[in-house]
Amino acid sequence: MYKLGGTMRIIFNEVKKILNIKSIFVLCIISFVMYYMFISSEINLFPSRGDEEIYTIAKEMIKQKGNHLEDEDLGYLKNLELNFKKEADNYLKENEYAKELGADSYDKFQEFNSNLKGEVKKLDELSNNISFKEIEESLSKIRSMGYFIDNFENKDNNSYIESGAQKDRLTEINKTKVNNDILPWFIFDNYNSFIINTTLLVIVSIIFILGPIFTKDEVVNMEVLQYTTRRGRRLYKDKIAAVLISAFIMVTLELSILFTLFLTRQNTVELFYNSNINSCFKYGANWFDLTLIQYIILSIIIVYILAFALALIISYVSRKSHRYITFTGISLLIVIILSKIITSNTIMLGIGSIDIPRFLVFGFISAMVLIGVVSLEVRYKKEKLLDIF
Repeated sequence: MYKLGGTMRIIFNEVKKILNIKSIFVLCIISFVMYYMFISSEINLFPSRGDEEIYTIAKEMIKQKGNHLEDEDLGYLKNLELNFKKEADNYLKENEYAKELGADSYDKFQEFNSNLKGEVKKLDELSNNISFKEIEESLSKIRSMGYFIDNFENKDNNSYIESGAQKDRLTEINKTKVNNDILPWFIFDNYNSFIINTTLLVIVSIIFILGPIFTKDEVVNMEVLQYTTRRGRRLYKDKIAAVLISAFIMVTLELSILFTLFLTRQNTVELFYNSNINSCFKYGANWFDLTLIQYIILSIIIVYILAFALALIISYVSRKSHRYITFTGISLLIVIILSKIITSNTIMLGIGSIDIPRFLVFGFISAMVLIGVVSLEVRYKKEKLLDIF
């Protein structure tokens, strides 16, 4: 019991050394800068101006029909479009300028626009005319319904896929009808961008806050004193435990704050939590049948695993680095490499995207964990035999 208590006390003291006031201050600066550079736009500028109407209509559809549409609901979508066209007709019939142009109905208005194709000046005059601004909302709703109808009508089309495995997966999706769920593409893309940029923040925080734990001791030759004590050589694993605990605290704190901002913003996505990510209203299918909330949970778990693996790897680098400049150089290289991987087009497609190998993301995470565990074990064996003189 005393031995366990002594170990816990050492680990607790190491955690306090890592997460000291200076480190917390640096962490706050890193988080503040990266938030405003990469993350804030994903939270504050959602949905983008061109997607607002689709977002509003999608929410109303879920309130009326739930997250899942039936095949026969194509008629429901066309009725919505028809209602919006009637709304536009009513606006145009009452508009004097529309009457002068001979565009007093939606169909005539579309024909009028087509006749002006290429005449930029006249089109600008039309769009800037004050009497037409009030009908823009109705026209935007009609265009949005065109998006829903086109995607729903072509949801079973997989002719563009050549791979046998991909075709089989799309056939399975079409059979189970999970692609009938309502999930516009920009909601999924917005979350992917958010979690990728959040992961970048975690990577930078782990490397530059946790990394120096061994380098500090190397610089002042602290291990010479530590390793002459009875439990000095076991201190390596105690420090690794402290690093992992500190990583958990940091990641939890960062994710808690960022997800609170993300999930409680003005335009929330909670209505879409139970929508399948294989929805026909987003681009590309997925190898796995996950709802949006399950996808969010899975991505959070992956962030934690990546953080722990990186903490082990950077601890190994720190232990091997005898000078701060060496550690800083290697750390910057790791940040650049991981940033390139995380922000690559392949990863941006999302976890389990059908356009990439099924287990590519999981394979990358597994490789990171393997490297971290192996480096830990190799270094610990050397620690037990290390000659300090």
